[in-house]
Amino acid sequence: MLKAVKSLRHRLVSSHAMMSTFAKTDIARSLTSWRFPIGVATTYTIPYPSLMTFPIRLIVLVILGVAGCQITPPKIVQNSQHPISSNLELQIRRAAKNASSSETAEIFYNAATLLSTQNGSQQTKSIIARIKNDPTLFSRLSRSDRFEVELIDLELDYREATQHRKHGLLDRLEALAPTTLAQEISWLELAIRVRISMEDHVNAIKNLIRLSTYASVSKEQLVERIWSSIKKLPLGYTNTLAKNSDTEEEFAWWDLATKFLGPLTPTLQQSGWDIWQAENPTHLAKNHPPSEISLRPNEPTTMALLLPQSGPLAEPSRAIRDGLMTAYWATQLANQGELKQRQKILIYDTSENAMADVVSRAEADGAQILLGPLSKSNVKAMTTLKTVTPTIALNRITPTRGYEQRIPQLSLAVEDEAVEIANHISSKGLTRIIVFRDDTLWAERAYRAFAASISNDTEITSLTTLADLKDVTNKVGRALDIDASIARHTNVKKLARREVEFIPRRRSDLHAAVGFIGSREYESLVAALDFHFGSDIPLFVVSAALRSDVPIKNGTQFVALPLTLFSFPLRYDLEAAFPAAKQQPSFYALGIDAYRLANQFERLIAGVSIPATTGNLKLGRNGSILRIPAWGPTHEQFTDRAPAFDR
Repeated sequence: MLKAVKSLRHRLVSSHAMMSTFAKTDIARSLTSWRFPIGVATTYTIPYPSLMTFPIRLIVLVILGVAGCQITPPKIVQNSQHPISSNLELQIRRAAKNASSSETAEIFYNAATLLSTQNGSQQTKSIIARIKNDPTLFSRLSRSDRFEVELIDLELDYREATQHRKHGLLDRLEALAPTTLAQEISWLELAIRVRISMEDHVNAIKNLIRLSTYASVSKEQLVERIWSSIKKLPLGYTNTLAKNSDTEEEFAWWDLATKFLGPLTPTLQQSGWDIWQAENPTHLAKNHPPSEISLRPNEPTTMALLLPQSGPLAEPSRAIRDGLMTAYWATQLANQGELKQRQKILIYDTSENAMADVVSRAEADGAQILLGPLSKSNVKAMTTLKTVTPTIALNRITPTRGYEQRIPQLSLAVEDEAVEIANHISSKGLTRIIVFRDDTLWAERAYRAFAASISNDTEITSLTTLADLKDVTNKVGRALDIDASIARHTNVKKLARREVEFIPRRRSDLHAAVGFIGSREYESLVAALDFHFGSDIPLFVVSAALRSDVPIKNGTQFVALPLTLFSFPLRYDLEAAFPAAKQQPSFYALGIDAYRLANQFERLIAGVSIPATTGNLKLGRNGSILRIPAWGPTHEQFTDRAPAFDR
């Protein structure tokens, strides 16, 4: 019997040949085609060369092929969640009726494994449910086969799982023990996909590094996968990871990221790569370098900075200028005379001059790239010009109908933070949340971006505007349904006609709270949540909620600039030269990244992601440079808002 199952090709041919015309027609009419929606019956016979194209027919033929003896069929456990069609059920019973328990288990196992390779997801799920729900059948399988059944089941669950359920998949994966090299690789591949979908890039990279030790895996593809995941991490984080690496191989990857992605210019990146190669002569990335490393953009010799030097934007303009010049001088000193010619930085005032005149003058002075303008009105005017000089605007405008000009636009828009919070909450599988926003235009913009980006599985149960700080406690109480709890107590007291011991209860089904609020509102919100027994609710806030002198609530998760979270030599230089950068770092970071993108403009245009001090940057549609901010440490991890610098 088992020999017949394992000799699949011969059994398929012989059983198909021995089937009567009636039997063939009966089977064909009882099954559904995988090419059509469920319920569309197939009515034709399939010749042998086409069998592998139709998995349901294949499995029925396999089952019929091993049916030959005359013993009572085993009990098949029903599972209403994954129904098998009645006719296929009959075929399975016929196939197993003359087999021993061990042979029956293997029949089901072969059915599941074959269907799993032929896109028969629903049928595979049904058969696996039969195996797992019958302890006798499952126990009869070998350890290796039980692993295969569990892994197929996990794979199918992963395809259908919401983000909330994927966390459970990881626990199930960790409980499995591969028995062969092939199983180990399959296990790792599924773990990697699950982790990446959950934005757990660090552990995904560790799994990929482990996968790289197997000879059968394509090294070139694996290097690109590792590098792609590394690029998802915020700039500066790899320095921390290197200090806590588990292996020399892992340390080398984090060190490569630090040496290559940290420098501002391609020249310094190449120097970092050369140093790393010398230190790691046998590393996988040395023999198979990431493709990005071979891309070396041309660095402009002259940049033009277009900023207002008077008016309401004069102060942020000065911060942008000072950040850019800090990056410039750090680069010049690091090059140590390697450049044949120093870069020139030309600065033009856009306060009282038309953009056409400013651009014309900059181009006449030899500018090879334009950085700015800053105001939205000037950015809009810039998009109408016919300049061919590469340009990076330092603000973002909303595209209008017919908008085709694609000038890259780098900004500190709060919408980027809101989108990242939405993606993070979705990846964590948090499905019931409450949202607080203050009474400002930027908070309204942030909420709209958040609501548009949140997963369909996530429900915003309430939206509360905190316009008056004196009323925050009451509004938070209503958002937590404290009023409903008090009302229930009042009704009980009336019915009992006496005082009833009572402690108000908040709603218990909330997974998180989100705050698009400033620092004053943050302090009030934290106090109100504590007062209404909501201190255990995870709180997600934008960077505007935090100041260096405001303590961070236990459990608060926040997005911020990588420059403010990690140790950079450039950050030390910046804050030493400009003390204001420590309290208001945003526009200084914008200036640094303007300089970075000017030197890596060709990478930006090619769609390459660039980790930077304002976040991970990548060119999106309509010229917007998408910015993914970094996540700050939790309260338990937090020790110092200004960590020690690594010089």
